[in-house]
Amino acid sequence: MSHLPPRHSPAGRRTLYVVFFGAPLIGYLLFAAIAGFSPLSPLATTAHAQTLSGPMTRAVDGDTFDLNVRGQIVRFRLCGIDAPERGMPGSAQATALIAGMVGEVVQCVPVGAGTPCDGRSRTMNRGRVVAQCFIGDADIARLLVERGLARDWPKFSGGYYGRF
Repeated sequence: MSHLPPRHSPAGRRTLYVVFFGAPLIGYLLFAAIAGFSPLSPLATTAHAQTLSGPMTRAVDGDTFDLNVRGQIVRFRLCGIDAPERGMPGSAQATALIAGMVGEVVQCVPVGAGTPCDGRSRTMNRGRVVAQCFIGDADIARLLVERGLARDWPKFSGGYYGRF
C-alpha cells in the first residue's frame, strides 16, 4: 500500500481549471453583456478611470441621455437623483430640460472617479454608465433638483443633492 495521495486524472485537472479559471471569466463576460458594454472595447478600460465627454446626441428621459464619446454612442444615467419615469407627472418637463441640452458638450465623471455617489452606486446600471455630468461648471443633476424636476436620492448621493 502506498501512502501517496491519489493522482488526479487529466479529466479531473481540466474540471479544476474550468472551475477556478473558466467560470469567473464566463461570469465576467455575462455581467459585461448584461451591463451593456464590451470588456474588450476602449471605453471599458477608460470609462471608469477618467472623465468622458462629447456632444449629447439624445435625451432618453429626465436622468438618462446619450453622448458621442470618441465616435461611440454611450448611454449615461445621472447618479444621485431620481427623475420621474415616463408617463409620471413631471416626466415630460424633466425630459424637455435634458432634450434642450442636445448638441451641448457634456463632461461626465463615472461613479468611482470622484462623484458624490462613489461607494454607494454601481458604475453601470442597465447598460448605462452611472456618472455625475456637467455642461461647463453646471451639474446637470443639480439643475434638475433645483428646478423641482428631480429629487435627491440619498441612498446613492449621500444627501449631496438634498442641499439644493
